[in-house]
Amino acid sequence: MDAINLMIQKGPLQVFSAIKLSFQMRAEVDPLFVEKISADFTHNWKIFNEDGSFLVVELNKNYYNPTLMSGWSELKTFYNFLDNVEVTFAYYGMNISNRCSKPNERKCFDIRLFGNDLKRNNLQLTNDFALFLQNNVCDSLILCGDNGDNQSFNIFFNHDSNITTRLGPLWNKFCGRNLFQPGGRIRFKFTINNTYVCHVFRI
Repeated sequence: MDAINLMIQKGPLQVFSAIKLSFQMRAEVDPLFVEKISADFTHNWKIFNEDGSFLVVELNKNYYNPTLMSGWSELKTFYNFLDNVEVTFAYYGMNISNRCSKPNERKCFDIRLFGNDLKRNNLQLTNDFALFLQNNVCDSLILCGDNGDNQSFNIFFNHDSNITTRLGPLWNKFCGRNLFQPGGRIRFKFTINNTYVCHVFRI
């Protein structure tokens, strides 16, 4: 325990966030963090609490869509997390973390899906979403579904007055695997410092 306290006193090596919404099966972890600590990566992590106890969580080794496979319910109970929550952690090395309060900026776009949207090979994006992708010089995007699925899509810009922008191909296949429904709304969520990977889930 003294060695762990010494590590914490020296300050964190990285700060990362996890987000869990009520309708998501698993909590998402910042993929840039997982990429940065890949050399130090193991599946099980110890989250140390203020009372000196710790909880163990299991993180999958997926660099596009890292999620907590187990341990979130124990964290939620211990800290009385809300059903919709974003939590920031400090990482000290040797798979040891604790909670901290530094926020992580995010950008979200919501789209309502109609019947034809689920059948098409590509999805037309809203203007604000299209401008965001253009401003960040994105010509492709990796979508990470709530079911752990991830798929790469091309972005097609028409450069017309309506900023018509589509995402494809095989959008309909992605919809089917993630159980999107006609009339439902989905959210595309980016971290600002990682605009080539996007988490997509029903809201």
